[in-house]
Amino acid sequence: MSSFSLPTRNWVSRDVSLTQNAWTMVSGRNHRRALDLYNMDGSNDIRLFAGPDPWALVFDATDDDLEINGVVGDAGLLAATAGSIVAVVKIDTTASVRTIFSLSDGSAADNYLDLAVDATHHVQASLVTAAAQWTFAANNALTPGVWYAVKLVHNGATPVLYIDGAEEPITRSASTDKTAWVAALSLLSHGRIGSLFTGGAESQPFGGYLKLVELYTGTATGVPTGAEGTRTLVGKWRADSGSTVGGTPVTITDDSGNSYDGTCAGSLEWASYESGQYIPGAGGVWWDVTESCPVGKLWVWTDQNGKSVNLSEG
Repeated sequence: MSSFSLPTRNWVSRDVSLTQNAWTMVSGRNHRRALDLYNMDGSNDIRLFAGPDPWALVFDATDDDLEINGVVGDAGLLAATAGSIVAVVKIDTTASVRTIFSLSDGSAADNYLDLAVDATHHVQASLVTAAAQWTFAANNALTPGVWYAVKLVHNGATPVLYIDGAEEPITRSASTDKTAWVAALSLLSHGRIGSLFTGGAESQPFGGYLKLVELYTGTATGVPTGAEGTRTLVGKWRADSGSTVGGTPVTITDDSGNSYDGTCAGSLEWASYESGQYIPGAGGVWWDVTESCPVGKLWVWTDQNGKSVNLSEG
């Protein structure tokens, strides 16, 4: 982004009020865009961010989770012999097992499916029943503080792990029946994002940031997110979708249309994961954001109170 002189063309301009110490979406259109920082004090903090949203759920590796118990009543999920779990996460440095997603009956210690990160930052996954189980861990560790699209796929024969769209080599520590998926579990009563509920208690709390979790039935490939193959979307929980954005959330909406909304527990909260690009400008400076943000949403953050920007689109 750079300052420039506004060219002569058919521009449509409007003022957008900003919220102090928060991200404000100033544009979501696919036009050429420019911002006039006409009442900004350039000595203060002004930032731009181009992307779908600057929010993520923050898990403290202590007692935070998202309870999605309603999803275990989905008939298609309970009968599924194939499916996938997608999660967009940024882990912290906690040296213990951290669960990203799990399904369980809540009481038994041997009736659950989970996707997690181990104490040395390797993605791991398990399906455990009294009769059959498989457990594996990725050969390569995740780097704390880096965003990853993690995808566990089971196409009815064996589980496969993808990281950012590439198949990840894994090492199995147990495998009595690699074909088992959700249909092998019984009496499911608990769904969790950020913990595992077994033996009547929650354990393995997640630590880090989470933007998205998607749950599917049916076959899939390694594409990080989005519709593909013969998948059916069962649940979709996004960090920017719920009862509030910023501060402490109460619920997270299930965007699949199935109404399996999640209830937040512990001190789970929203935070801005994106620092944005600092603008060392002053009032009256135009910023051409077309090259760095040609399409999609444009956000502005400032630490100043009662400020606004003039957005021009053309």
